[in-house]
Amino acid sequence: MKTFIKWFIYSTIMVAAFCHHALQAEEYQEELEGVWRGELVLQEGVSITLGINVDNGQLTLDSPNQGMFDHQPTKFSVKDNKIEFTDTSLSASYQGALNDGQLEGTFTQGKERSITMHKLTQEDKARLTYEAT
Repeated sequence: MKTFIKWFIYSTIMVAAFCHHALQAEEYQEELEGVWRGELVLQEGVSITLGINVDNGQLTLDSPNQGMFDHQPTKFSVKDNKIEFTDTSLSASYQGALNDGQLEGTFTQGKERSITMHKLTQEDKARLTYEAT
């Protein structure tokens, strides 16, 4: 009987752990799914491209000008119409919200900077192979 109870508790925990990811993926607007790019102005005349990728509720970061792709931030949230992340290795954070098909937010890495990101079309994605070349 003790073995059955242990097995039942273990099974329940495992099912809950696997389902949590599926539940998380349904809590945000589908429109957030995709590849996003925006110009982050560092100072007048100097900017870099910043990218956010949302796939099944998971988030990764791209900084093509710096050769960084699919970087997983330390902590992130994709909920409702908002995206947030914090990354300790980059000493950076971002908070943004979907507004008229664009992600409007603030990127912070020492200094707060506004950034507007646009969702890439299929044609845009085809050109991604040329990023950072």
